Amino acid sequence: MLTLELWKVYAALIAVAVVLVITRLRTGRGHLPVPPGPKPVFFIGNLLDVPRPTDAAWKVYAEWGKKYGMCCYARTTLVIISDNIAGNMIYFKVMNKSVLVINSATIAHDLLDKRSLIYSSRPHVPMAGDV
Repeated sequence: MLTLELWKVYAALIAVAVVLVITRLRTGRGHLPVPPGPKPVFFIGNLLDVPRPTDAAWKVYAEWGKKYGMCCYARTTLVIISDNIAGNMIYFKVMNKSVLVINSATIAHDLLDKRSLIYSSRPHVPMAGDV
């Protein structure tokens, strides 16, 4: 016969398991597809794959671009793109933080400069020339 303390431990373990299952099921729904990248490990993501500060990170990201860059996602369909664009965007997670690496200056300029109002969370403040 189990004591009261063991029942509390079992109840806590079951509650934690239920919360983990629910969060695992909910994370896959309602999100747009992301660019390809290394497969994450549960909870730590790609922490073990990320280059150390002493390493040349650009070399690692260029290798990842060649390895994972054979396709690109557009909404819900998989689209094969040309070789000169393939591998220019890599997505991975580190400790539940999303990281997007852009390996192309052209794409970085297009996304971060030309379309900056779409991707920034800052409100547009009209200047004197805008009025």
